[in-house]
Amino acid sequence: MGNCKEYSPEAIGEDQKILFYVAMPLIAFGMGGHMTSWNIFMTEQFSGEEDNLDEGTFWRFFCSVLAVIIVTFVAVLGLPYVKPWSLRFGIPAICTLVATLLFLSGSCSYKYFKPMGSPLTVFFRVFVAAFSNLFYRTPKDSKQLFEIDNPQLYSVPHTRSLRCLDKAAIVIPTKPLEEQAKNTWRLCTVTEVEETKTIIRMIPVWMTFILCGVVSAIGFTYFIEQLDHLNPKVGRLKVPTVALLWFYEQAQNQCV
Repeated sequence: MGNCKEYSPEAIGEDQKILFYVAMPLIAFGMGGHMTSWNIFMTEQFSGEEDNLDEGTFWRFFCSVLAVIIVTFVAVLGLPYVKPWSLRFGIPAICTLVATLLFLSGSCSYKYFKPMGSPLTVFFRVFVAAFSNLFYRTPKDSKQLFEIDNPQLYSVPHTRSLRCLDKAAIVIPTKPLEEQAKNTWRLCTVTEVEETKTIIRMIPVWMTFILCGVVSAIGFTYFIEQLDHLNPKVGRLKVPTVALLWFYEQAQNQCV
């Protein structure tokens, strides 16, 4: 903020602390959105063009990946030698702004797909339907459960685990089937029930990855302590500590 040109510890006031603690969650929020949506976005843009990829498209994709790698290496190895902190933060900020403008400039040529619904909606519908049919007896024959008989639709065979959720596919004999099928919150197909069972079975597997996430997050949370203890020298060459930390984190992620 221009109140201290020497960047001494006394220059860190309340305004700088507020900006820092506001920027940290914003960066985490932005990275989370970027990492989760990037692969899906690229898949949508190249969907239906696997057989029509010409040499120009391949080279554009190759050059974009190569540019990302080169820019990352230049930033990691070059920015530590920039002394003024205003330039250290200014250069990435300008690059981010330029990248955002380039991304928005192609918004007219991107492929857009209508939302097809969320898998969580089916997950909750199965629980609501199972609870609404709680007092009905589940038939012993799984063929009596509701399922759309269409060979062109994706279907999952019935399993005997978590049979309490099978109540979501019970057809009430006192009501017309067409009327029940219209209310998807009271009647679900066997496929939807089995997909919900699959999600529930995966919860223990997901919980085992918590420890892996903790190990992977160490490089992003305790990086200050790591910078204080890492040896930046490789023979007579002194590698910037930021670059050394980056290589350490990449190796750590590969091990995880």
